[in-house]
Amino acid sequence: MHREILPELVAVIRDRATNVAWAQWAALGSGAMAPRAPVALVDPEALVLASLGLVGHERQLASLLAWWSVRGSGLLSVQRMRNLAVRYPDPVRHRLKEFAAYARAAGDHRWKGMAGKAETGGASAAGGEPRLDGAAAALLRLRLGLGVGIKADIVAAMLGVEGWWTVRELAASTAYTSRAVRRAAEELARGGWITASPATPAEYRARPARWLPLLGLEVAAEWRDWQGLYALVLAVDAWVRGEEWRDQALEEAERSARRLVDAHRAAFKWAGVAVPRPVSRPGAEYIRTFAEAVVRVTRRMEEGV
Repeated sequence: MHREILPELVAVIRDRATNVAWAQWAALGSGAMAPRAPVALVDPEALVLASLGLVGHERQLASLLAWWSVRGSGLLSVQRMRNLAVRYPDPVRHRLKEFAAYARAAGDHRWKGMAGKAETGGASAAGGEPRLDGAAAALLRLRLGLGVGIKADIVAAMLGVEGWWTVRELAASTAYTSRAVRRAAEELARGGWITASPATPAEYRARPARWLPLLGLEVAAEWRDWQGLYALVLAVDAWVRGEEWRDQALEEAERSARRLVDAHRAAFKWAGVAVPRPVSRPGAEYIRTFAEAVVRVTRRMEEGV
């Protein structure tokens, strides 16, 4: 049964994840066409990593990555890219070295260490500058104003999900260390840019009424855990394409699927999809519920972009 379900699963989730990435590139002025403008914030590092993972499925993503390596690499956090890359399959990390080499060749020497010995003649600069006027690009606009780094990112997250945030929640959502998040949040609070609660441990929030006029926006784009959602899709894709499961008994394939679920529980939570649980009939029944849950996650991704 799993030999029929899993290939069908990966075809669906690749298509849906590619649609999401395409819409996000369109929001950044890449020239890509999308049926509607995104309503959620673009996470630029997650978008690059996802596109590196999906480029074999959609070759046109390669031209968007080349454009961004020349026009937009300066808006990316090299440290955050390192932090996120460890959550993605090996082929993504290998292609990331090539992306870093293109960015380095374009004059952004922050990428030298990540590029390693990867060589490239440089990417074409075809295409204009990124378009950052929409709500979906607010994180990048914050980076332009506050600098590429943790402060812009935690403000974007707080604007995208109203309410109080703990340091742990901010660290999990932005992929920075709790120590770095705490220091940045305390400094922003002391400067009056965000509000700290009197609770212990402290919680923080950014008031939209203060920030939205600065960004030229009426409403904030919502924050999504794109890095976790994309990482789940690409992990499932890599597992299915690895094809070790083809020679496995159902019970062994189930254990592999359960390990994937355990490693990506946060993505299911963000998507509001129940985590698949062991059932009375192991093997085929679990694989079916696993596939259905992953498909629901990618449906929520499409709906929430």
